[in-house]
Amino acid sequence: MHVEASTIVAAPAGVVAGVYRDYGRWPAVFPTISAVRLLREEAGRQVLEVDHRVEGKVVNVLTTRSPDEVELEEWKRAYHARFLNRFEAAAGGTRFSVRGDIRLNGPRRLLAPFLRGYARRLIERFQLLPVKAVAEARDSR
Repeated sequence: MHVEASTIVAAPAGVVAGVYRDYGRWPAVFPTISAVRLLREEAGRQVLEVDHRVEGKVVNVLTTRSPDEVELEEWKRAYHARFLNRFEAAAGGTRFSVRGDIRLNGPRRLLAPFLRGYARRLIERFQLLPVKAVAEARDSR
């Protein structure tokens, strides 16, 4: 399943990308995350153990492809997903876009054609809006 969502953030791209890359502060940014632990670091990527409030501990891999592109790969019980996050200068600040490629596990795969809109709303609610709120608050200081 392929899903895309974006928003305009009233802050420079470097600030928005910095909020997203700062995994140590994710519990203060993302409402679904209670803790993050670095498992190992390799060239341009961090392997993280993320404690989700509902899901429990899952592995995420955060890869910096360039200053304006960060990939997050995540494994959960219900799915395996790769999210490509882009931070592009735009009128009024930064266009923060997320492209998600999500592979549902087990019988859930049959539901994929019906879940695109729902998945897009989840990306907006749990990825785009939290980063936007924190980036705009930081930039206004």
